[in-house]
Amino acid sequence: MIIIDYVNFSLYLIISLSGIFLIFYMRVIELAKINRVKNIYFQKCYPQKFLTEHDELMNGFILSQKQIHKNQLFKITVYLNLGNVNQAKQILDALTVKTAQLSIAELYWLLIGWFNYFEEIDDLEKMEIFFEKIKMLNNELPQTFKQKTLNNYLKIQARYFIKSGIYLDNAETVFIDSLKNRKYFINVIDALYYLGIVAFKQNKKELALERLNFVVQSQLKELSIYHKSLDLVELISNEPTI
Repeated sequence: MIIIDYVNFSLYLIISLSGIFLIFYMRVIELAKINRVKNIYFQKCYPQKFLTEHDELMNGFILSQKQIHKNQLFKITVYLNLGNVNQAKQILDALTVKTAQLSIAELYWLLIGWFNYFEEIDDLEKMEIFFEKIKMLNNELPQTFKQKTLNNYLKIQARYFIKSGIYLDNAETVFIDSLKNRKYFINVIDALYYLGIVAFKQNKKELALERLNFVVQSQLKELSIYHKSLDLVELISNEPTI
């Protein structure tokens, strides 16, 4: 009887450990797939390919409502980086209708989504409205979340300053500091685009061209900021010299 129990226990232990190992192994594979897809956007800067592969990958998961919201909020950024404002606005409208169901963190990212949208369509008045909303909500955020998103908030503020043509030195410092952490190439491209605008507004044309040409020479033609940088380079280059 003792021998039988020992055998049963051994079998149970082997099966349990095998199950745990299989779950762990599958999780490792899933994370590897997720990281590969993330790199398509963050490192290779191919937003359209990212959207396609991300949707295919997510179809294999059972997602919670929180995860669905997170994916939708991130897609807003991706669509805007593609210059696809209509797709971005569809998601913004859909999420805005159900703000009561969103957490404070999700609401924060939704407001940023609207801010980004109005920046993309060049509506400074609406940008200001949503920047003020972001500032107000930022004061209500849990301290841990606020610390994690501080750099993002500073860049939002800097972009508002740049669009408004105010506090350009402060805005420049924010984006120069962001280049110290070159974790993602898309953030490097983004920072140099805004730094190029700062230099242009400060009438530092050579510096503006240096920064903007980095974006243009990346040849990341899917990105909206590539085309904006190209237009600005052409504008600066065609300006008469005094």
